[in-house]
Amino acid sequence: MSESHNQHLQTLNYNQVGKLVELLETCVEIHGYGNLPTLQIPLKELLRKVNHNLKDGNVNVHNIRLNGGTASYILKQHNYFKENSHPQRRLNVKPNYNDIDLVFNVDMHNDSQAQVILTTVLKTILEYLPDTMVQHGYHYYMLKKAYLIKLVKVFNGTNRWSLISFRNHYGRNVEFKFVDTIERQFQFSVDSFQILLDSILSLYDYKMTLINSQYMSHNFYPTVVAECLYGDFHVATQHLHHKIIATKKPEEIRGGGLLKYCSLLLQGYKPESELQMGIMARYMCSRFFIDFTRLEQQEERLVSYLDCHFHDDYPVKYKYLLILKSVIKRNTVCLMDLERRQTLRLINKLIYQYNPRKHDYYIVGQQQHHPSLYHHPPSVLNHLPSPSHYSYPHSIYHQQQQQQHQQHHYHHYH
Repeated sequence: MSESHNQHLQTLNYNQVGKLVELLETCVEIHGYGNLPTLQIPLKELLRKVNHNLKDGNVNVHNIRLNGGTASYILKQHNYFKENSHPQRRLNVKPNYNDIDLVFNVDMHNDSQAQVILTTVLKTILEYLPDTMVQHGYHYYMLKKAYLIKLVKVFNGTNRWSLISFRNHYGRNVEFKFVDTIERQFQFSVDSFQILLDSILSLYDYKMTLINSQYMSHNFYPTVVAECLYGDFHVATQHLHHKIIATKKPEEIRGGGLLKYCSLLLQGYKPESELQMGIMARYMCSRFFIDFTRLEQQEERLVSYLDCHFHDDYPVKYKYLLILKSVIKRNTVCLMDLERRQTLRLINKLIYQYNPRKHDYYIVGQQQHHPSLYHHPPSVLNHLPSPSHYSYPHSIYHQQQQQQHQQHHYHHYH
């Protein structure tokens, strides 16, 4: 990367801009429910149309950002153009991310503005339906049920934001988060990056494509800035490149970051410090059980996470659940013994459900598609912090977090 503007900002280099351009020019698939058609839309086009329609609807859009794991994928260092110099070869490269998360920073002061945003997004989707379907009068309610898999709206205290997630059967959902104010937008340092897209999207108003064109070279390419919400950009990128798990104030993360933490362990990430991460693991477990108190809530959240991130990859779900079980078993201090056993029993039930021995026919194909997930370095379970290394004032923390949690109300669109 080139020299930073300040500690939390960096300008993307040529290789990173190349990866970003290819992502923007890739068609995303939005799958319809039932017999409704699958929509294939270039991401750059979808973003520009939504942005244009929002402004026509008098919604003030400050900027658009690429967020989370996809932004981390763009920032990972490797010589993209050297490794993928041939256009056809680029098409065969499997990107290392799940959802495509976009953040629209907007003015959204009340519920009616959130509804305008939702209607505007659905209106944009309507533009891509065949004329014959539009003529049959598909209205917004039907589109919402057909093409959206998740709708969340949060209006409490310092949080005013909404989330719209498009349906994708392969687990690569496009998610739009519309943010007026939010307390926290990241869980760990490695997913704290946001890439500002406005500068590059504005070029598409004049150019149909940037990749493989005279508008991109080592000496001439768009200026794109990335921001690190964790704080120090250099430190966070070191964590990303060396697969280190680090965070700040895990008690502020809804759900404690527990499920994401276990996902990082599955991918071969290691705690920055066993002592430090041992304490944080207890915080994460405590916050998870504060936010999801009932067994039904825990099962719903866990199954949703597995389906969204691993789709129907049973062997990977199985490995993930083994890690989650070990983390909870070692670090849960806020539950009564009966509650703890009930949660572990729930995880055991899912482990049995996704046991690879029940799906031997499935493993061979998955190993061909996801070889990295079947050839780990020494077991990630060896890197889980031992409970003997730390102490933790769980009773005080539990009481404080219960009081804070009662002040938060999460709403879904109707």
